[in-house]
Amino acid sequence: MPLNFRGIFPPGRRVNVNFDWIDVAAVTGYILYDGCGADLATDTFHLTPSNDAAELFGLATLGGTIQQWQSTLRNAQTPAEKVIDIDFDTTPLQLPRTIEGQAIVKCGIHLYEIEAGSSNSCYVIIRIRKWDGSSETEIASVTSSTQTQIDTIEYAFTLPIDVPRTLIKKGEQIRVTIEGWFTNDVDYYFTLGMNPQDTATIRLSAGNSRMVAAIPFKMGFL
Repeated sequence: MPLNFRGIFPPGRRVNVNFDWIDVAAVTGYILYDGCGADLATDTFHLTPSNDAAELFGLATLGGTIQQWQSTLRNAQTPAEKVIDIDFDTTPLQLPRTIEGQAIVKCGIHLYEIEAGSSNSCYVIIRIRKWDGSSETEIASVTSSTQTQIDTIEYAFTLPIDVPRTLIKKGEQIRVTIEGWFTNDVDYYFTLGMNPQDTATIRLSAGNSRMVAAIPFKMGFL
């Protein structure tokens, strides 16, 4: 009589994950996320998978529900002042995941001086954290080099971040924080791009208006 092992050895659960690319040597899959801002009273900012973000953004522009940039006006400031501090969050994970490897984050910055002819300097700090809805845990961070320029200028920062092995539990969110630091001797606007389509906006040129993060996931997950 044949033995029925189905109850003894139930089939494993299949989990489908779509990676944007795979680092075979590191057994790591990368997912690209775009930073998007919603025009809500809560000023909520999202990390949305890039394939979805571009399509959703194209639809949302009809209703004006997604921001293309976040800008702040600041008075003359010396020494350096943190002028932008924005958290971009994924949706809560429905299964635990482990992240580890080299993340890459790209963001575009535009500095607009109210009074031309003065010198300014700028740098960004990018942090990767996890958020459980009430508290955040720092995972890794990187600080860019300081850029110095006269008059209005646009920068593109692309920074690698070494992420230690970190378990993101079910219900937790991956958070990418962008801090912009600036010194200047006149008033200015500091603008961070967050346009998934990477097209030209009021202050940022095409190819530099997108905030995108490549997050490394271990393919064994746990």
